[in-house]
Amino acid sequence: SDITLQSSDRVLFKVHRRNLEMYSQVSPTQSSEIVYLSESSAVLDLMFQYMYLQPQPNLRKVDFDVIKDLAEAVEKYCVYSAMGALNVQMREHIPSQPVEVLLYAIRHNYPELINESAEATLEFPPYPMLQRVPPEVFSAWVRLSLTSFPSLSKSNKWTTFFFPPRRIDILSTNVPCPPFQRVHPIWAKTKSRFVFYSFPTQHAQ
Repeated sequence: SDITLQSSDRVLFKVHRRNLEMYSQVSPTQSSEIVYLSESSAVLDLMFQYMYLQPQPNLRKVDFDVIKDLAEAVEKYCVYSAMGALNVQMREHIPSQPVEVLLYAIRHNYPELINESAEATLEFPPYPMLQRVPPEVFSAWVRLSLTSFPSLSKSNKWTTFFFPPRRIDILSTNVPCPPFQRVHPIWAKTKSRFVFYSFPTQHAQ
């Protein structure tokens, strides 16, 4: 090894500069001093394994909090060898963590993952969503929810019936549609464009 990195919890990692340069956009200086990173040792330990010729770690055994931070780290440092694996892991957590997965998918522009995680949140009451997502995301979520399920039940939850979708486009400006938009996401924001589906409604009994 020829460089030392320190995690946020003060664990030192001795790694090879060439591996960092080849497999990521971590760009330490030529100085022999320790390089400080904001990620935890649990996250860095897993991330560095994707920068060496060795079997990839078994992420199924990793807690979601670490998976979530690792997913952000590999996007931050452009560790392309790990992005696909983390995308799969985040998708597997949609049933238990749909809001976290939705925010991750929006931040990093994964339309299909936005589709799945957004649909999983439609039955959530509005107030908890308001507390957990940024205002612009909440605004789009409300429009999607009201378009999909306009009737609120007495228990203050959205109706939970799902039906074949009808596409709706909302364009605030004439922004060219990038190639990935052809998958028609249920709810995606790219620049000033929102694209989502609405569902035929059925009143709650």
